[in-house]
Amino acid sequence: MMTKEELIFKYDTPGPRYTSFPAYPHWKDTPSTEEWMGQILLKRDLGAEFDLYVHIPFCRSLCIYCGCSRMITRDLSLAERYVDALIKEWNQYKRRVGYFPVKSIHLGGGTPTFLPPELLEKLIKALKGEQAIEWGAVEVDPRVTSKEHCKVLVENGFKKFSLGIQDFDEKVQRNINRVQPFEMVELLTNDLRSMGVESLNFDIIFGLPGQSLETIKNTFEKVSKLRPDTIAFYSYAHVPWKIKSQKALEKIGLPSAELKRSLYECGKECLEKIGYHELGMDHFSLKEDQLYKAYERGELKRSFMGYTAKKGECLIGLGCSSISSTGFGYVQNEKEVPDYLNKIENDQMAYVYGHTMTYQDRIIDQTIQALMCQGSTPLERVLLNLEKEHARKVMETYEEMMRDGILKMEDSKLEVLDQGKPFIRNICMALDPNLTHSPKEQFSRTI
Repeated sequence: MMTKEELIFKYDTPGPRYTSFPAYPHWKDTPSTEEWMGQILLKRDLGAEFDLYVHIPFCRSLCIYCGCSRMITRDLSLAERYVDALIKEWNQYKRRVGYFPVKSIHLGGGTPTFLPPELLEKLIKALKGEQAIEWGAVEVDPRVTSKEHCKVLVENGFKKFSLGIQDFDEKVQRNINRVQPFEMVELLTNDLRSMGVESLNFDIIFGLPGQSLETIKNTFEKVSKLRPDTIAFYSYAHVPWKIKSQKALEKIGLPSAELKRSLYECGKECLEKIGYHELGMDHFSLKEDQLYKAYERGELKRSFMGYTAKKGECLIGLGCSSISSTGFGYVQNEKEVPDYLNKIENDQMAYVYGHTMTYQDRIIDQTIQALMCQGSTPLERVLLNLEKEHARKVMETYEEMMRDGILKMEDSKLEVLDQGKPFIRNICMALDPNLTHSPKEQFSRTI
């Protein structure tokens, strides 16, 4: 069995996060409009429920670490035009497909609460129509989210609010250009609690410049005072070849892989001491939250939006850069706002890139989902659907990981051990045949 330090040295390598399988750089065979609509119709006629993801890309200022699709602006007239395009895109789908049984709506960004409350309400009501959605989730920036925003969202069925915190240390906040005092977050948290919000999540990032074991402890001491229902404790993904603004963080100085892992271990210990339980990869929950209950039932799911207990079988993404999935394939919309608006305003479908899944893709995807959500999976089915040479290499890799002390296997069932949880991405990578033909350097590091 290897020590933690030896494991970090061995497994700190670039690799996919597997929000989809295949990973985005390995997509091919973009479906035609007819094929894509055919996939959606088939799923609907088989009784599938649909989730809507709506991307609001606008931000008032740039957070230097951010890898999301965003546009820095204060132009509200552009936001009004964009909302009209979102509504038109949704109507395009309904015109082609007819009735959609929408289970949930997720607003992400960017900054959804960049939109004024009245514009936000116009968008939500247009998306809902006459349907009563089961679940609404939204990402909010405490710096721009008002009580009026919260009221509109709660009154329209939004039950989960995810607050972008990242870190409570003032120096770290200045380093990443996202200054938001604890008191600001506390006020918003109290407002949401008073409105009866069902689930409150904090996003915290480790691996940012200026972080230390002391700053992480102080951050979680403040988290404990507000006690959100869930916490996403993400590893900072440094990909400056894709996100040019991230280069600025290198000048300040990023933590080493060893320190980065120590920051995670420190944060995990702090969270467990105050009653949080680790779920899947980088997520923690109180026992009372529906996310933990789904984990206990073996029903935890993962998508482009993170872990959820409320996942429909199909995801329709609206807005620039949004991704849709049917279980048979994926498509992604135009990434830039002007290109997206041009497509929609000319009554064209907004997607430009996608992937049609093979049977092998679907089997590997299901196996990776099980590893990332339950921490265990039978191996027999997936091995039978891999090429013989690849299946042999998978078993060799897993036997080595068992010797390293991060996995165990009984009766062809693979189980991730506690020491292996930080390396789930590496464990999943062994199953991925695309990595043998593609450079790993296009991905963020696994540690």
